[in-house]
Amino acid sequence: MNSSTLCGFQPGVRVGYNLLTHDSLNVYLDTTTLLIRQVNLNPPSFVGPGSMQSFGMLNMDSTRCLHHPAGHIVSISIANHKIEVLKIPPAPVDDTTAGTNFLARTLSGPGSLAGLIMSPAALAIAADGAILVLEQGNNRIQAFDLGGNPVPFFTQQSEPHFLNLDATENATYLDLAVEFTGYLYVLSMDANNVHRLDIYSPNQSGTAPICTTLGVNAANLAVDFWRRAYMLNYEVLQVPGNGIPAFTEPSVSLWLPTPPTF
Repeated sequence: MNSSTLCGFQPGVRVGYNLLTHDSLNVYLDTTTLLIRQVNLNPPSFVGPGSMQSFGMLNMDSTRCLHHPAGHIVSISIANHKIEVLKIPPAPVDDTTAGTNFLARTLSGPGSLAGLIMSPAALAIAADGAILVLEQGNNRIQAFDLGGNPVPFFTQQSEPHFLNLDATENATYLDLAVEFTGYLYVLSMDANNVHRLDIYSPNQSGTAPICTTLGVNAANLAVDFWRRAYMLNYEVLQVPGNGIPAFTEPSVSLWLPTPPTF
């Protein structure tokens, strides 16, 4: 590592794990090479680039990368308006073989019709396997299958492949999560840096969120089986006497959004 770089990968890794798969198939994206490498969770360890072992390779930089329970890696690229899907082999192979024989398929492309996306900002996998893509450019969530085909996930919408996000039309989207029964959590920020967490139902007929919590100042989120939302924050640690901030430290917060009223 040369002296001009920080410790670790630049600009960072993408980690993919799944509660339903064997521990040996949890992975991370080595962003220096776009190769998918192994993560061991018990005990925790990363299989580094020096191992020359990987599960496969992406074609383009990844904005978000998740592990699909069917044994695939799903990635989105905001710059290329693309989805990539990679079937994970049962065991790692050497990097040369991975880059030649296990190359991800590229799906979708720029546009507003069903099956096309524009500036995908975040990604989530529903319990039934539907791939949910939060589109900054089209201001909506669209559902796909592993083949890149649109899925009628939003059954009560006029176009069942989409959920338009009219309430946050001019917002910057930060993250998307989905809990086990299908409720969607959308984290966004407006032009005045006001953060909000909106919750939607896949079965709702309108486009307004069923629940909104303001002041959720976070960069990313994850939702567990009990609908608890875990947020990634960046806390500013100050020197004694509340002087100039010494450094920024990441932290995690637990948010319990206001339940919907019926």
